[in-house]
Amino acid sequence: MTSLATKVVLLFKAIAVLLLLGCSMVAVSQWIFPFIFPWEFAAHYGSGAIGVIVAVALGAFFKSLKVKLMSEGD
Repeated sequence: MTSLATKVVLLFKAIAVLLLLGCSMVAVSQWIFPFIFPWEFAAHYGSGAIGVIVAVALGAFFKSLKVKLMSEGD
């Protein structure tokens, strides 16, 4: 089982990869399809990335809540 510090580091690495991928997609889309507005694309990608971050955070919260409730039942 990995420690909480390792999980936090992996979460921040995943967020950094999402941001890097999003910025590179905006750059490539402007090079290939210059008629797409970069801010519109970045806004849609950013909202999707925020959704992923919220889902991961909720999953971590519910898992910790489950562990806490299961340990109190003993």
